[in-house]
Amino acid sequence: MSFTLGIRSKLLASFLGLGLFTAALGVYALVTMGRLNDAERTMYGDVFGGTHLLASYVDQSWDARSATLQYLLSDDPAVHAALRQEITASDVKPLAGLQAVWQAYTTWRDAALQKLDAGDRGGALASYATDGVRLEAAADQAIDAFLEKKREVADRIAADDEATYDTTRRIALLLSGAAAIFALLVGFFLSRGIAGAVREIAFAARELAVGKLNQRIAVRSRDELGQMATAFREMVAYQQQMAAVANTIAKHDLTQEVEPKSDEDVLGTAFHRMSVNLRALINQLEDREGRVRAVLDSVADGIITIDERGTIESLNPAAERIFGYADSEATGRPVESLIADGLGPTEVHEGSGRRKDGSLFPLDMAESRLVHGAQQLTILTVHDATERKQAEQRAELMARSEKLRALGQMASGVAHDLNQSLALIAGYGGLARQSLEAQGDPRAAREHLATVVQAALDGGETVKRLLNFSQQRSESPSERIDLGNVLQEVVRLTAPQWRDASQAEGRLIEARIDQAGVVVVEGWAHTLREALTNLVFNAVDAMPQGGVMRLSARAVDKRVIVEVSDTGVGMPADVRTRIFEPFFTTKGERGTGLGLAQVYGIVQQHRGEISVQTAHGKGTTFRLVFSAAVPVPPSTRAVDSPPDSAPLPLRILAVDDEPALARMISLMLGKHGHQVA
Repeated sequence: MSFTLGIRSKLLASFLGLGLFTAALGVYALVTMGRLNDAERTMYGDVFGGTHLLASYVDQSWDARSATLQYLLSDDPAVHAALRQEITASDVKPLAGLQAVWQAYTTWRDAALQKLDAGDRGGALASYATDGVRLEAAADQAIDAFLEKKREVADRIAADDEATYDTTRRIALLLSGAAAIFALLVGFFLSRGIAGAVREIAFAARELAVGKLNQRIAVRSRDELGQMATAFREMVAYQQQMAAVANTIAKHDLTQEVEPKSDEDVLGTAFHRMSVNLRALINQLEDREGRVRAVLDSVADGIITIDERGTIESLNPAAERIFGYADSEATGRPVESLIADGLGPTEVHEGSGRRKDGSLFPLDMAESRLVHGAQQLTILTVHDATERKQAEQRAELMARSEKLRALGQMASGVAHDLNQSLALIAGYGGLARQSLEAQGDPRAAREHLATVVQAALDGGETVKRLLNFSQQRSESPSERIDLGNVLQEVVRLTAPQWRDASQAEGRLIEARIDQAGVVVVEGWAHTLREALTNLVFNAVDAMPQGGVMRLSARAVDKRVIVEVSDTGVGMPADVRTRIFEPFFTTKGERGTGLGLAQVYGIVQQHRGEISVQTAHGKGTTFRLVFSAAVPVPPSTRAVDSPPDSAPLPLRILAVDDEPALARMISLMLGKHGHQVA
């Protein structure tokens, strides 16, 4: 049984060996250092442990000697008692090695003290001079001998420690060198084996890349390199086989023997590849389906999927909220159960939706077709238009009320002008009749009747202006409009508002009109009159104390600039930034907030620009800028030739709901030779 280590195992074994060497070195160092520490503890604990005590005893012996001499020399009993107590306490802990000397010394000391107590001071001093000095010298010699013995022991221990340290250092160096050599040898053999095999495989790969298929690899190990070499040899063999097949085909020999594989190998490989590809495809489809589902679930609009038979297949969460059906409830139902009108004829259209409770509501819908295989699907995107419809109705009602307000303000002026015209007609008509009946003066009657006719024409113009203002025909073709005439008409129409009504309120408003150049634009006269009328009414409201309102129109570089200014209270900055917003008003319940919004819309409809200059307390100026109309070259018209003869009389039927007007028409046509019934 052969046992082969892989590259990983070889590296692990090498590093394990290095670790063991290092661990052995560390253990040896630890043991040796422990021994050194023990020796040091022995030296400083056992050998020199009593040295500091010995020094203490030396100090105590000198203190005892000094106290003894003081005792011998002193005559004071109190001092004797203190010195005796001090002398007795000084020999509490004598050294054991000095027991004999110390015993002799204490014997002498006691004898000397007894002599002193007996009054024999001379004998005590003589005893000290002979025996005391001798005993002290003996104690000093004993102490010196003790210290010398300690020094000898310490020198021996130090010599042993030095020898142990040298031995430890040599062994550590030897172990380190051995570990380094071992690591170098392991690295050399590993690198040689691995690098050699890799170089051989790399060389064979380069040769194979240039078409040299007769490559042999001598790597025979069973580790990872051997496995790679075996796989490379199999690849070379397959390439050689394919090259042989290609050469045979090139020689027009389409028969080639190949080494057959077993059915299990072929089917297993095929099924494995198919399984891997199928699983990857399924994961990809599931991921894509999840992303699509997440997008559909997050869309705010409802999305309904309908098959080609008109049956609902799915609803997204937004559609569930709009119609009140769950997806499972709506699936399989006809589309008419949700869309009351069914699918529309166009891709984008409006319709009616039907909720689960049967109620109908407006919908905005967009349809798109999708072909999925043999099945055709319809994707219907729906949006609940209830709020939009309600907002449009509110805006329409507000716009209508704003229009009616303007018409109401103008109606007073129209009524005033019509009353003046009717008064002129009635008055001068009566005067004409009196002139004919009483005086028989046809000349005065003709003058009075001329005034009556002019008053009637003025009344007709007044009514015409009112009709032009009330008609909304912005879908009609644009026309050339003289803005100077429009300003004149607006001033006449609004005169009762800024002149008569303001005078009745005790304030005087003056209107001034300025025109410079040809101020003709393309557009719709009735909408421009409406915009300028709104600006005039705003100017009047902005001058509660009266003032001057100026309307001007001038031509500047292919543009026409119209300005409506007042000397009123002006506007603060926060109001100026919002004046064109719908429903924003500073007039409280009197205003709708749509006047200036309509002005802005009309100016945009004419592709113009509007701006405002104002300051609080300094008045306001609205500036409207339009593109000037292209001048029309004068046309040459033929002079109408007088008719050769008078027209033939006609038979005409005059019909009118007012009998007086029908009779007047009949009389006028009869004077021209026509027969009127």
